[in-house]
Amino acid sequence: MRVVWYSCEQVGRQLLGAYAMTSLKPHLAVSQGDTPYVNKSGTWYGITTTAHAVGDSVADVFKHHEITQATPGHIHLHNNVQYNWYIADDHEWGGNNWDHTVTNANGQTGIGASDQADVDAAFWVAMQAYQQQVAEWYDNPENTDGDAAPEKPSNAESGTSVSQYPVTYFRQRFNLNGVIDSEGEIEFFVLDCISHRDPLQTRATTDLTMLGATQLAWFKAHLAASTATWKIILSSKATYWPGTGGNEDSWAYYATERDDIFSHIASNSITGVLWCCGDKHYPHVISTDTHAAVVACPISVDTNTALVAGTEDEVVWAKNYQVFGYLDISESQINVSLREALTGNVVWKGIIEAGSNVITYETNKIS
Repeated sequence: MRVVWYSCEQVGRQLLGAYAMTSLKPHLAVSQGDTPYVNKSGTWYGITTTAHAVGDSVADVFKHHEITQATPGHIHLHNNVQYNWYIADDHEWGGNNWDHTVTNANGQTGIGASDQADVDAAFWVAMQAYQQQVAEWYDNPENTDGDAAPEKPSNAESGTSVSQYPVTYFRQRFNLNGVIDSEGEIEFFVLDCISHRDPLQTRATTDLTMLGATQLAWFKAHLAASTATWKIILSSKATYWPGTGGNEDSWAYYATERDDIFSHIASNSITGVLWCCGDKHYPHVISTDTHAAVVACPISVDTNTALVAGTEDEVVWAKNYQVFGYLDISESQINVSLREALTGNVVWKGIIEAGSNVITYETNKIS
């Protein structure tokens, strides 16, 4: 099975990489969010948008998604890839580093929130626009697991309905031929790293949840129960914090929960695990003796400040490219690579063998 994933698309740049992605003949293409940035204003493809703000309607926010889907690259992906999935990151809601706080909702080109009620209401409007986009253009399966349920983030007002934080995370099995198969060798776990999370606080010093208690329990239970050879975790957030550039928005700020997941994987002898991540505007590879994560981002926005050797947490490779990620999955191994967006040329590659969570690679360089 062949898979591509990408995130962080600059509006008006027509999804750089779409043609290079389809040249690899993937069975599945996954957007990991920030496509679109709803805090942008302008006119593209005859559709005019304004930055998402308090008081907007669902139709107002949906225009941002319509512009995204009108780009030639997205049209090409939908016409040439059998399955397209989408899960949002932070800029689908407005603000920056969205964590259900007034501060971050008003970050960058913010939503103009006066209080928590404004934040909750604006999130729900944007969530409905997101759900409409998924229904019209994407193939996300419905999560019918009995242990999945809506859950409010801790910062939401007591009077805000839990239904405004629906389940958008899911899992799906495929066989090696890229066909949906309940007994297939590959199981994908697509996480929602935004809807249910606690506010960002000081890095790694408090017991915060990114997933929420319900999603975390669902994830751990089904990951341990999976009989698939390969368990691919699609997380919009990187597992460790790489360097000093860009936003401080990763699993490193939810390290207690992250490390609990890692311990769960180890104690249950779960193998064939690979994390495929996005959001950080600087592609990099994270590797330990038991864990591998590949961050394929950005697809077309400008890259962040360069990563500096010696400041990274478990980062073994990083370089200034606009990229997408690619998986070629067989019974015995996963060949994973980061590819330059326009050309599709390989800029980094590695291998995970069946029965292992360790990635081996030729290049160990930060520049």
